Amino acid sequence: MRTTPAFLSATALLLAGCASHTVAPPAVVTGRAVPKPLPTPTSTSAPAAGIPEIESVPKDPASLAELWAGALKARAEGHHDEALRLWEIVWRANPGYEGVAGRLEEEYRVRGLDAFARGHTAEAVELWEKALRIDPEDHKTQAYLSHARAQETRLGEIPTGGSAPD
Repeated sequence: MRTTPAFLSATALLLAGCASHTVAPPAVVTGRAVPKPLPTPTSTSAPAAGIPEIESVPKDPASLAELWAGALKARAEGHHDEALRLWEIVWRANPGYEGVAGRLEEEYRVRGLDAFARGHTAEAVELWEKALRIDPEDHKTQAYLSHARAQETRLGEIPTGGSAPD
């Protein structure tokens, strides 16, 4: 896996539980370029060109194959929200389909790292919880979640308001 200093810094800060530093989002995560900070999952925007809108969760193999191919195409074209949306549909229809569980778990984990690096700890926690619903035994995500929750606790203990000590 190719990593950048920004990704290593974000990971090191996460594992160290350091709340006082801000790190730029990773430029490369798990071998894929991240052109900009990733928005939250399940976008409400229109599907990418050439990918149909889905009203219901199909169960037939041909429809699942079409959705799977559409998700891979969307991701390859940089439409990460659309890829996530389609993988979520495939997951709801058949959690064992192809590698959908691994793709979803990875996407939630990476988005959680991005959110954490941007200082959005609550969003990161939510994403990592989704990842653990898919793979409850993922020790890496468990560690990220544990450190993020510890950080939330520490931040909650910091007094707000009032004046600084003399």
